[in-house]
Order: sequence, then C-alpha cells, then structure tokens
Amino acid sequence: MDIHELKIAVVGPGAVGCLLAHGLSLCGGNVTLIDHRPGRAQRLSSTGITVITPEGHEQSGPLCLADTNRAGVQDAVIFAVKAYQTREAAANAAPMVGPNTLVVTLQNGMGYENHLKAIAAKGYLVTGITALGATLIQEGTVRLAGTGKTIAGFTHRPDEKGQQIFDLLGNAFLKAGWEFEQVEDPEPARWQKLMVNVGINAITAITCIKNGDILHYQHALDLQDSAVQEAFSVMQHHCGKASHNLDSMIKNVRDVCRRTANNVSSMLQDRLKHGVTEIDYINGFICRTGDACGVETPVNRTLCRLIRILEASGWKTAP
Repeated sequence: MDIHELKIAVVGPGAVGCLLAHGLSLCGGNVTLIDHRPGRAQRLSSTGITVITPEGHEQSGPLCLADTNRAGVQDAVIFAVKAYQTREAAANAAPMVGPNTLVVTLQNGMGYENHLKAIAAKGYLVTGITALGATLIQEGTVRLAGTGKTIAGFTHRPDEKGQQIFDLLGNAFLKAGWEFEQVEDPEPARWQKLMVNVGINAITAITCIKNGDILHYQHALDLQDSAVQEAFSVMQHHCGKASHNLDSMIKNVRDVCRRTANNVSSMLQDRLKHGVTEIDYINGFICRTGDACGVETPVNRTLCRLIRILEASGWKTAP
C-alpha cells in the first residue's frame, strides 16, 4: 500500500476538518470528508474546499458525504469535530471502521475518548494534538492560521498492520507540507495542549479579547496562572509520565499567547457565533478529574460557571 491507496475519512467540515481534507487530498490520499448535514455535504462535493494562504488561494475537491455507509471501510478515520459532538460522530462513523482501521483524534480537550474506543478495533486508537490552525470564513472556505507540528501515537501498542497504516498516514501529513511526529505516549503532549486551552480559551471567550491581549492585562495573566496551576496539579495525579514542570508550562502558555497574538480562540469564535463551547472538555475536564483525585479547582470551576451562564443566556450583550 502507498499513499495513493490510503483511504482516509475526515469527520467534520469545520475549519480544521476542511484543512485536513484539503491537504491530504492534494498530497494524493483518497479522502472523504464526512458531514452529518446531507445538503451541505452535497454542496461541498460540488464546490470543493478553498484554503486561503499567504501566497493565495488553493482549491481541492475531496468527496463529501453524509452517508457513511456509502464511504465504506477506511484505513484511517480522523475526527475533527467539537469534543461535545464526539459521541454522535463516533456512532455515525462506525460503518467506516473495519478490523484494520485507525481511529484518530486530533481534537481539543479531553474526556471524550471512550466514545472513540467503543468503535476502534484491536486498540487501533490514535490520539494526539495538532498545531495546524485554520479559521472558517464560510462554508468550505478556510483561512490558514498556522502550520505547526502534529504529534500522535497509539493508546496501545499496535500490531504490524496498524503501524504500517500509521506510517503511511504520517507520510501523508509530511507530503502535505505539515510536520508530523510519532510518539510512543501521546498523553504528555495532550496535557501540554490542554494547559494552553485552559489558560486561554475561557478567558478570551468571557472577555472578548484576542490571545495576545491576555499579556497586556495583569488580571488576565493572574487568572491564567491560577487556572494553569490547578490544571498542573491535576495532571501530576492523573498523568505520571508527564515530565513538564509548572514554570515551563506557564511559559509555554505565555509563548502561545505571543505566537498567536492576533488569533481569535476557538471558544471566542463559538461565542461570536452564539454557539456551544467545549468548556466541559477543557476546564470542565480539569474540574471532574480534580474531583476524582482530590485536587481542588476553584478557578477552573468559576470559569466553567461563567461560560455556562453566557451560553445559557444566548451570549447576551445587554439586559
């Protein structure tokens, strides 16, 4: 098998899903984009995907389907939906998962993995993070916001067949022009990414400021530090293999604020669309895991409550 024979389904036509489907199809993969809305799936199959880069516009035309039975069994199914959509998306994707199919998640947050384990055969579950960034401009059109590294690995040691497919998938990412690193244990990297989300997303969504603006307000920095400190304490109980120290973790969150200074966080984008956020799988995950291991998380709990009030009110801007 080579890259051209690799059958890849990308679940979710949001910003990252469209970017993944676009890049992997241009590099020669046999890519299907899965959209639970039949009408939109039909339109995307007709119009294709447009990615706006600093160099101009790129166009691709991966097949887009709502009926996963039509897609057939895939070599890899990559989930790029919001964390709270995972349960429904996993159930819908089940017809595409065969005995040798990799189930891959590059989603934000933690706490949704059991829905993917339920459909993955032989422990073929790959978890990871991606620093690929994109902003959805309109249906099927995204603006490239970053081409950082993707880090991923199996939750359980794979057999030879699983490793072969994973190697091909990694090569497809590289051929698309994206850094890709295979790791034996993806959990430390996932926790580091979670710390970034804990320290940025809720704060920006509540205050309506961009990532870099956090650095200009001492109260925002103090809030960020407190939220990350709690999350770090939870991580120490939950992920013993993580070698990060608190100072380096806080420094990394600050560095991300600088590098993505003009970015609108995903949670703030949800607010601007009057939508639902992933708070339950970011700060909420820290609270639940803290409860389970006896670590108090009052700052993260307060951030969760504020976001839930704003969501429940429809993101009101005035009485």
